[in-house]
Amino acid sequence: MKFDTEYGKAAISKNVFARIAADAVARFSDRMLLATPKGKAVRVGSTGKELLEFIEVEDHTNPDELGVHDVPTVDFHIFAIIRTGSDAVQIAGALGRIIRHDVPLITGVDVGKVIVIILGEKSKSHKEITKQFMEVSC
Repeated sequence: MKFDTEYGKAAISKNVFARIAADAVARFSDRMLLATPKGKAVRVGSTGKELLEFIEVEDHTNPDELGVHDVPTVDFHIFAIIRTGSDAVQIAGALGRIIRHDVPLITGVDVGKVIVIILGEKSKSHKEITKQFMEVSC
């Protein structure tokens, strides 16, 4: 994402936004896991590049149409699996609030949409994942 600021041109990689979202998901590590778009639970590594496979970041700003005082926006699509007994809507809402707070604070970029796509439910015994689909917009 490239845009103009009062001080000149700025560029922020999508990996930065994916890392911020992954850190927000980590706050719910006892109730939520990141997943691939096919529904397989994943463990997050140390770099932000592989996060783009589990967290889609869409940039809706055209650098030619964006003025110096206009703020660019990004959208998030987060693929996740929840633990049995967790309230998906409540967790997704809290995750959306955290992302909407952290992204402008760290990058200065506004958040358009945060969509959490629940692909399954992991049992308490941590052995099996029941497939289900739920899309929660925050």
